Amino acid sequence: MMDFSADPAVGAAFASAGAHVPVTQKGVIYVTPIELAIEHGLRIVLAPSFVDRIYLQRGVFIEPAPDEQTIPSSTSYELRFPAMYDFEVVRRGATVALREADQYLEPIARWAEGFGEQSEDFPTGEKECQELCTRLISDLALVIPSQGEREISSRVAGLFFYLTTFLDGDTMCVNQSLVSHIARSNLPVARALLADFDRLFVIDDGPQPAVFAHLKAALDEALTYSGDVIHVT
Repeated sequence: MMDFSADPAVGAAFASAGAHVPVTQKGVIYVTPIELAIEHGLRIVLAPSFVDRIYLQRGVFIEPAPDEQTIPSSTSYELRFPAMYDFEVVRRGATVALREADQYLEPIARWAEGFGEQSEDFPTGEKECQELCTRLISDLALVIPSQGEREISSRVAGLFFYLTTFLDGDTMCVNQSLVSHIARSNLPVARALLADFDRLFVIDDGPQPAVFAHLKAALDEALTYSGDVIHVT
């Protein structure tokens, strides 16, 4: 899988290097239109809902089609620009700290760093490899937070809304086919979103936009039916 951001501003921020680099150095953004990715059988995978930093970056993962080992180059194109500029992501008038500390990721990162520092040689035998993998998975499970330990983040809802809605003139609309694709490819996250929809999708100081009701209905339909198979009743 490859990680992408659905927000072009995030791509520009990560691809820029600042004034200390030569004026000839280029930053590169690879763009994959989401509809084109789906047409090529690629799957959009959301991170576990507790990984706030990825959702802050509006990040998603793209998984190749089952019969492909890589993502076809025909689904992407390049944007090149001078890397000497500093780009920042600004939302609602405030700069977004894209690399903010994440209380759920930090223990995992420390575990990975500690494992990397071990001098233990990897075994070559199949049985020994299986035993090592079992131990590592057990150790990692102790530091990965349970999804049930916290409410689903509003950032998850924000990314889902960002991905599945669009503006048509003055009207905010829902891309129902995209809701269906993302929901069916990410059932645990989608179910959590639907279960907590009324808390996550709310405007405190005014009437609720009609698009919220349309999005909830599209999500409910996507989770209820997958072809003729009922997932949620």
